[in-house]
Amino acid sequence: MRLGIGILGWNRPYYLIETLRALRDNDLTDCDAHLFQDGAVCRVTGAVRAEARDIEADVAVFRAMLPGGTIHQHEQRVGIAENRLAQLGYLSEHYDLWLALEDDVVVSSQYVALMRNLLEDWAGRDNVGAFSSPLWAEQAVQERLGYHVSERPNGPVSVLATRTPWFAPVLDRFRQYCEVIRPYEYRDGWPEYQTAVRQLFGGQNIVVSSNGALIWAFQASGRRLWGVVSTRAITLGRDGTHMTPEIYQRVGYAAGVVHQHPEELAVPFVDATPL
Repeated sequence: MRLGIGILGWNRPYYLIETLRALRDNDLTDCDAHLFQDGAVCRVTGAVRAEARDIEADVAVFRAMLPGGTIHQHEQRVGIAENRLAQLGYLSEHYDLWLALEDDVVVSSQYVALMRNLLEDWAGRDNVGAFSSPLWAEQAVQERLGYHVSERPNGPVSVLATRTPWFAPVLDRFRQYCEVIRPYEYRDGWPEYQTAVRQLFGGQNIVVSSNGALIWAFQASGRRLWGVVSTRAITLGRDGTHMTPEIYQRVGYAAGVVHQHPEELAVPFVDATPL
């Protein structure tokens, strides 16, 4: 069965290079790679939000590193939520098994095979929405291989592995979020955007962002977000607002560290959720 791999892209080719380099270290047999590339000019305000050369560099990097892949390119800047909806929707429509990554995620060299094994092993379960790879500190879980999984209702969601039947209710909820925010730009329309999203979230204390909306979508749909206990994917965390070296240090994550355990591919998965 073919596995779809979707990567979000915008204006950070220097991150995308590392994401694709890590993916290429995996066995990509029977895998299809897709880049979902956002644009430079905001579709709502007409403001320029990125350099055209960075958009072009993203596309060039993908074509050079994964020449057999497919590029889905927006003519305008639609924002990460709409771009993510395009990614999740396309993967759900065309694949039963798939991985969704942001453009600053580095995975282990066994990640693709590990996730395929996990998705196949858990195929008959009905309490799953997707699997994430939490950013755990190396020293805290060094004795655990990747076959331990545990429920992680609050993410992170920078990388997801799932089956389309599991994810369908989550996608419906995330589509609701995108419909609510479509009239606004995330930055210039912030007060109206924030009010509309808070109403959708029903007053829950969830971060108002596309990541927060995806976590809400899991919760609202009743689908559970699970995590592979040992770190199998990390966000690069050198700039931006979500993960920086300072934040990594403060929360105790091992920045830049992914576990590499080839032997784990032969081991069945178990539920490590505490009773």
